[in-house]
This record gives sequence, C-alpha cells and structure tokens, in this order.
Amino acid sequence: MPIPRSVAIPKTWKTFNFGSAFAAFIYPALGLIVLGVAIGLGIGLENFSLKWSYLGWALFAAALSLLICNLGIGPMHRVLQHRAGEFRIPGQVFVMLNCVIAMQGDLKTWINYHSQHHRFADK
Repeated sequence: MPIPRSVAIPKTWKTFNFGSAFAAFIYPALGLIVLGVAIGLGIGLENFSLKWSYLGWALFAAALSLLICNLGIGPMHRVLQHRAGEFRIPGQVFVMLNCVIAMQGDLKTWINYHSQHHRFADK
C-alpha cells in the first residue's frame, strides 16, 4: 500500500509551500477582513445604502471569476495530467495565467498532487 503524500513528505520549513498556504489560509482571511471592513463602513456611514443591483453585480463577478479559473484548471487537467493533447504557445500562456488566477500553485506540484489523487481515487 503506497504512503499518502500528506504523510510521506516531512513537515518542515523547507517543504513549506507558500502558494498553497496563501490559497488555503491567507487569501480567505483577507476576504473576511475586507468583508468586515465593508460591513463596518456600511454601518458607520449614514448616507450609505445597499441596492438590490449590487447583488446582481456580486453574482456576476463571482460567476466570471469561477469561469476564468475553470478555463485554466480544466485544460491543465486534461492536457498535462492525462496527456490528452498539446497546447501551442498562446494556449499555454492562457492556461498558465488562469492557473495563477485560480491559485493552483506551480504546475509541477499540481501534477504531482493530482497524480496522487488519481492513484487513490481511480480504484
């Protein structure tokens, strides 16, 4: 039975992945801080009022960011992990930028983790 990656890699500062820590902890914390500041400003400012159209804009921004992130992760998964094709240079740049936006870390580490996922999940 293979050893899971979470156990096989020692937890030291040399193996610390800042990109993963940023995506998993720092970025959500920053989002909560900004949300708290926005709520505080909304309570503190007398002339500030929310409109229902803001909800539509927020949903549009969320949908757009999900689309952009998935335009990077989906092709990366099919082409790099399953070797389902090749990208020319413009496509490679597009996918790499979307992976950065999606905070997936560097490609070598992503492919390694995803290989581990398939090794255990495909059985």
